[in-house]
Amino acid sequence: MERSRGRVGASRRLRAGVTVLAAGAVLVAAPGVAHADTVRGLSWHLDYLRIGAAHAISQGEGVIVAVIDSGVDAGHPDLVGQVLPGWGIGGDAAPDGRTDSDPKGHGTGMAGLIAGKGGGDQHVLGIAPKAKILPVSLGVQADGAEIAQGIRWASSHGATVINISLAYQSLPEIEDVKSALGEASAKGVVIVAGAGNSSVNGSDVGVPASIPGVVAVSAMDKSGQSWSGSSHGPAVAVAAPGVRIVSTDPKAGTASGYGVSDGSSDSAAIVSGEAALIRSNFKQLSAANVINRIIRTAKDAGKAGRDDLYGFGVIDPVAALTADVPEVRDNPLLGAKPDGSAKPGSASPTGQPLVSAHVDWKIMGPLLAVVAVVVGGIVWLTTASNRRRRRAAQRPAGYPPMGHPGGPGYPPPGYGPPPPPPGH
Repeated sequence: MERSRGRVGASRRLRAGVTVLAAGAVLVAAPGVAHADTVRGLSWHLDYLRIGAAHAISQGEGVIVAVIDSGVDAGHPDLVGQVLPGWGIGGDAAPDGRTDSDPKGHGTGMAGLIAGKGGGDQHVLGIAPKAKILPVSLGVQADGAEIAQGIRWASSHGATVINISLAYQSLPEIEDVKSALGEASAKGVVIVAGAGNSSVNGSDVGVPASIPGVVAVSAMDKSGQSWSGSSHGPAVAVAAPGVRIVSTDPKAGTASGYGVSDGSSDSAAIVSGEAALIRSNFKQLSAANVINRIIRTAKDAGKAGRDDLYGFGVIDPVAALTADVPEVRDNPLLGAKPDGSAKPGSASPTGQPLVSAHVDWKIMGPLLAVVAVVVGGIVWLTTASNRRRRRAAQRPAGYPPMGHPGGPGYPPPGYGPPPPPPGH
């Protein structure tokens, strides 16, 4: 788990090598304070991602998102009615997952970012407020075997998106986790995981985010810059807001019921919310194509194409819900290589390089049309000139100097530009 709430700088280990990937601060928002000091005012990620526009299209209705974490406080005002009966793994885990075993409220914070109901300036609004949370509570000493159990249970109990805000440096049970992830993917489940926090997890992307096929998410700040505290590497798929993020806390743990924190945990939860929006809007879309929409509509950032800091770019939920994205057969992250290329026939139907596809066709469309007209004109002039030379060489003496019997305008002008690309 990568989020810790409460005292600034607080951090909690579930076991050696696993981190709660965020350090948090208590937020007290009293009625009547300025908008910037309210829960909504501090939710900068909603404006940055244009969530209002996304909600006009989809709010995640009908989608179940499993949160494999420390449990979820189902009694929080912003989560009442949002949390389904879940499952607890381990002796110190909540039996049905609907209480938070972490006093800092890590699992509750993830659930709020994904499916908080909102309802005013003093409430958390999730990315997918009409989705439901399926909590899978892990104990303090959770290991890879328990994570694998949680993945299998969630994928067998209706979850079509699984959020795992856990980051291990290594796991003796990694093969079991890989097997569970493969089984979940085969059932059509999208798995999202935080890349990790470098202060505890190290600079490399942690497990399970580093496992091929998982949507590994790194954190970026309000200015759009990659957060230095986030783990990075070739496994990163996308980046999302993860610095000074406000979300729900267990009411018993804080005076206000809200907290602010940093971490790729938050980033992963936000991307899980985006996946729920897509699943709700495109009900027949496969898991591979949900992932494809997330990465191909991400706004390229950092180095051109895929890079270690942002992956394919910063997520764009509105584009993911509206763009014309060609469908793929397989999970594009399984075909992608660290250099941004892909195996032919795996990542895309054409086998083209798998790079960020967020292209501004308002600019590129007319430019390509002009290029096509110019090239077409050159080809036509060259062809016409060659024809005249051939005819002049073959024309018998006295042949009337006239055009083709078709009269003026023949031959017809060259072909016009090709139709604009998808999304124009």
